[in-house]
Amino acid sequence: MTTTTRHRPLPRPITVFLLLSILAAAGGGCRSFSEVDEVAHVFTIAVDKSTINKVKVGIRVPIARLVGKVQGQAIGGGGGEQELYLITSTDAPSILSGINAMQTYIERQISLEHARLLLISEEFAREGLEEEITPILRFPETRSNMYVAISKGDPIRLLMENRPFLDVNIAKYVELVHRMADLTGYSELPTVNRFYNHMRSPGREAVAAILAVNEEVLAQQEKEEQKKAGGLITLDLEGEEEEKADEGEKGQPDKAPEPPARTPGSTSAGKIPREGGSVVEWLGLAVFKGDRMVGELNGNESLAYRLLTGTLAEGVLTVAEPQNPKRLITVNLKPGRPPAIKTFFQDQIAVVQVDLLLEVNVDSITSGDDLEQSEAVHRIEEAVKLSLEAWLAAVVRKTQDWGTDIFGFGEHFRRHYASWQDWDNAGWSDKFKTADIRINLRVMMRRPGLLIQTESSSVK
Repeated sequence: MTTTTRHRPLPRPITVFLLLSILAAAGGGCRSFSEVDEVAHVFTIAVDKSTINKVKVGIRVPIARLVGKVQGQAIGGGGGEQELYLITSTDAPSILSGINAMQTYIERQISLEHARLLLISEEFAREGLEEEITPILRFPETRSNMYVAISKGDPIRLLMENRPFLDVNIAKYVELVHRMADLTGYSELPTVNRFYNHMRSPGREAVAAILAVNEEVLAQQEKEEQKKAGGLITLDLEGEEEEKADEGEKGQPDKAPEPPARTPGSTSAGKIPREGGSVVEWLGLAVFKGDRMVGELNGNESLAYRLLTGTLAEGVLTVAEPQNPKRLITVNLKPGRPPAIKTFFQDQIAVVQVDLLLEVNVDSITSGDDLEQSEAVHRIEEAVKLSLEAWLAAVVRKTQDWGTDIFGFGEHFRRHYASWQDWDNAGWSDKFKTADIRINLRVMMRRPGLLIQTESSSVK
């Protein structure tokens, strides 16, 4: 006769206690973690073409012990701010190998976990970026929401000259630059993930913000610093002023007079006429075809691009009245709704029909006209429409000449193909060059201003 023994289950509290003990023992092993004071957090990565290797890699790392002392105190521009950051560069066969080489002379462990900006030189971008962007995305430390920008000139020099006046926190500075680009509409900072996806997409091309050093502002600041240091260059400056005066007398002025309705977006990064402030400007967009930069858009064309893609948050526009160009009107622009896009083929030509609704609010007007009258409202709407239509036509013409669809119209044409392979083999960039793009812009004034009624003005 056989007997079976039945084991009674352990009480529930004992089971829980045993499981917790096992987990505690398993997690009690030693694992190497770096302490906060042992890590150097990179905030900006710069990439340039190298003359002795494949790439020149630079990084910008805040010196925590100095930045912490400065924050909360009065901060002004000057050479002292540059000492708050470590800026270094080296030549290497790739970005990551260059950063690894820096570890031989930087006493802290370099970390890319908080990198917020990837700054690439224009010269390097025109040769192709795929071999460098792909490793950045695959590297476990880098984040996909890091921004991408193109530097006119040496990006390492741009990092050295870039001394923010209002904030020493570079991570916050980059976020504020992204926000300012949204407020003006004159630029756009894409994330590295979005940039890579558009770079590889058969129906859309990538764009990136453009940063540049304003050489005139930099020269003026250097002269002011030299004056404060001892005033030893007064005679040289007077000689330069006399030379410029002679050039003006000879009929060779430095710059032609601007028309009254010229907007700040008519210029490019590094060319804004101004004085003071940071020497670095962000204005315009770099246009890519595949992984190569092929062209550049100024501020106005960038605003038109954002209007066509539905990414425009708001903007400010100053236009002249059609009947009197001396009278200027400044309005605030906001999209009334996302762009409505229809696509079809007509006689084997791709046709894109875009309907745009833009709302404008009057910020200022010099004439003092009675804006409550419907004729005045229509006149302002027509002036804004004429100006924007010129920008829209310019950006479409440029991109079609380059054969690069940065608007994503090709994504709407995918539905006309039976399979992905057919769509991929269609060669959208060639079809985009000959596409018939029809833009219907409608401008509506929502608010003429805070005045209830405008008094008649005698100003003519």
